Amino acid sequence: MQDIVFPNNNELQIIDMAKKLDLESLILVYPFQKYSAEIKDKFLKNSNIKIGLLCSEKQIKQAKNITNFVFVEKSQNFQRIVEKNKEIILIGLEKQEERDFIHHRASGLNHVLCSLIKKNNISVAFSFNSTLSSDKKNMIIGKMKQNMRLCKKYKIKMIFASFASESYEMRNYIDIKSFFNTL
Repeated sequence: MQDIVFPNNNELQIIDMAKKLDLESLILVYPFQKYSAEIKDKFLKNSNIKIGLLCSEKQIKQAKNITNFVFVEKSQNFQRIVEKNKEIILIGLEKQEERDFIHHRASGLNHVLCSLIKKNNISVAFSFNSTLSSDKKNMIIGKMKQNMRLCKKYKIKMIFASFASESYEMRNYIDIKSFFNTL
């Protein structure tokens, strides 16, 4: 039972909320530009807290030398990122603003990308917070459903977390799991 969060100089409140929610571990994700050795040293004592980095295509190799949790958001060079990198975590697939097709949604994944993702041992992460904070909840949930179907079909590792940036946005693991089970 772990959660993935994007702290914004509020790490202490997030850690306190994680204790209240009985989370066993917590991954704090920082943008690659804002990461420093001070951050790692600050949380090195606590084995339940791990550091992740959110990076662009050019920063992936450097980020892998620092941490095991490298997060990449969907971008225009998405297929190239999936082809050339291994063991990264993809986030924000359902946030893209492309117009949906007649018979299916433009969810960010297709069968070609899924086979590359499976081949390179890449994980796909789903954000509970994106459904809470969006104006178009129905569209995002529909895109999540389609991506989850594709991930199941191609046996891709899926990660479900809150991806909260504030402590009050965090949820219990059971709540997140039950939400995504209903999808």
